[in-house]
Amino acid sequence: MSKETILLIRFSSLGDVALTSGLARYLAEEEKKQVVILTKKIFAPLFKENPFIQEVLEIKKGNVKELLQLSKHIRKKYPHLTILDLHQNLRSFLIKLFTRKPHKSYAKLSVARRLYLLSKGKFKTPKLKLSVPQRYGLAYYSLDNLPPARALRPQFFLHPEEIEEAKKLLTSLNIPSPFVAIHPYASYPTKTWPGDYWQKYIALLEQANIPFIILGRSAYSLVNTKNDLTNKSNLRQTLALLKLAKVVVSTDSGPLHLAWGLDKHIITLFGPSDSAWGFFPYGNKVTLIQEAVSCRPCSLHGSISCAYNLQCLTKIKPKKIYQLTKDTFFL
Repeated sequence: MSKETILLIRFSSLGDVALTSGLARYLAEEEKKQVVILTKKIFAPLFKENPFIQEVLEIKKGNVKELLQLSKHIRKKYPHLTILDLHQNLRSFLIKLFTRKPHKSYAKLSVARRLYLLSKGKFKTPKLKLSVPQRYGLAYYSLDNLPPARALRPQFFLHPEEIEEAKKLLTSLNIPSPFVAIHPYASYPTKTWPGDYWQKYIALLEQANIPFIILGRSAYSLVNTKNDLTNKSNLRQTLALLKLAKVVVSTDSGPLHLAWGLDKHIITLFGPSDSAWGFFPYGNKVTLIQEAVSCRPCSLHGSISCAYNLQCLTKIKPKKIYQLTKDTFFL
C-alpha cells in the first residue's frame, strides 16, 4: 500500500511560504507522512535540499490549463493524498476541485484579525495568540492536540557547495567573518525605518569596524558600497549568506523568516505589525524590538503612508539597534 501523502499548498508570499516548512518537517518526521509542496516557481528553491519533502510542485502562470494538468499529475502520482490548503484562494480551490481528493484548510482568522484591528487589540480570540506556523498546523490538527510552537518553527537546508560559493563571494568583496547581515527592506514603506535611520545605523557599524552586508530586493539601495548586495543574490544565495552571518538585523519581512529558519541570532524591528498577526519569530536567539504606541496596530499587512510620522519605528533609535548588534556580535 502506498504511503499516505500530504500536499501543502501555499503560493505566496515569501514569508508565508517559508513558514510552511515547519509543518512539512513535523508531518514527515513525527507523523511519518510523505510531504509534497505546491507553490509558485519563484519560491520553490526554498525547499531545495529539504530531506522532509518528497517533491516540490510549481505553478508558473497559474491559469486553468496549467492547474488542470498539474492536478492530473497529482492525482495519478499520489493516490493516497490529503490536501492541506494553506492559502485559500481561487487557484487552491481549483486544485482541490480538479484533484477530487480529501482536503482541509487553515483558518485565516480574517474576521477575528479585523475585529482586533478595529478594537486596537481589545478583541482577541484564543487562536490569535497562535503563531502562523501553528495556524497552519490547525489545518491538520485540532486545537487540543496542536504541536507546540517550537516544533513548527521553519527550517531550511543548504548544500555544502552553496556555502562554499557564498564564502568565495564574501572573500572577493573582502568581507571578513564574522559579519552582520542586514535586510532593511519591506513590502510596505511603513514596515521599515526611514532611510536615514538605516544610514545612521550602518555608519555606527563602520565606526566600530563591524563587517556587514546588505541583502534584499529593492528599487533603491541604501548605501553605495561593496557591502551592498541589494538585488545581487537569488533566493538560494541569500540563504547561504544568511547562514554564514553571525547576526541578522531585519525588518518584518520574508528574509526575517529565512534567518529564523536558519537558526541565526536575529534582531528584528516591528512597527505597525502586531503579535496577533502571528508573524513574530520566537526562540532564545530572537530579539524583537517594538514600541508601544496608541496607533498600533494600524493595518493588517502594512500601508503606503502613515499619519503619525511612523512613530512606531522612529522611536526605535539606530544607536539602540547598534548596541544590541554589537553585544550579540561579540558574544
